[in-house]
Amino acid sequence: MYSQPRTGLQSKFEKFRENIELTQGQKDKIISSHTHLRQRNLQPLHYVKESFLTGSYKRNTMIRPPSDVDAFVVINKNYYETTPNAVLAQLKRDLNSSYPNSVIRQDKPCVTLDFTHCKIELTPAIPATYYLEQRYYIPKQGTNEWMLTDDPKRAESRLSQANTRVDGKLTPLIKMIKHAKNNNNIRDIKSYQIEDIAIQNVSYMTNYRDGVQQMFRCLGWRVNNMNQFQLEQLSDQEFAKLCRTSIFGCDFPE
Repeated sequence: MYSQPRTGLQSKFEKFRENIELTQGQKDKIISSHTHLRQRNLQPLHYVKESFLTGSYKRNTMIRPPSDVDAFVVINKNYYETTPNAVLAQLKRDLNSSYPNSVIRQDKPCVTLDFTHCKIELTPAIPATYYLEQRYYIPKQGTNEWMLTDDPKRAESRLSQANTRVDGKLTPLIKMIKHAKNNNNIRDIKSYQIEDIAIQNVSYMTNYRDGVQQMFRCLGWRVNNMNQFQLEQLSDQEFAKLCRTSIFGCDFPE
């Protein structure tokens, strides 16, 4: 489809990837916070069986600045013996004692700790076996009831397998599309939906431009009112300029 070599544009995408990924310093602060929280403050609680990370941080699709770091707090009570509100309130009380100088909110369906470098959202979860599969009951938004949800580790496995299919390019592509969503203030799709669409639709990718164009086709996104055919006919130089001016902003290199 393309007659020009992609080395120059691909190099810009690699630099762009570095510009939007978490820095090592940001990662180190998050690791320190969630490790201390989980090992020193959650695990000793009598009603906590275990905790594990979930969400974009665990799946390595989080971009700068660091946003919510999600975790499941697996509790030792059966879902019909207690209510979500009771668990959330107890968890908040216990964490208030451990973090008296931090802002802690009970925000259904989770308890949120606001640190200066990130937020950590803790979702109570009760293990359940459903058709021989591991699943969890978690608080249902807007109610005082439990709802059944998939094991988050299944989503991690699906993404890992899909990422392997395209030689490790899928998770960086997802980060790029999330950045484009934020840069263009697109609110009609959630970040986790972008991940699902990428997993389901991007099974072959020659380079990041190819991946971006595939995702734009799937999402129905237009750039400067150009249709997908017009977008794909641009030279690499024209496409790079469009990336900086209209898609990704100044984090994309000149």
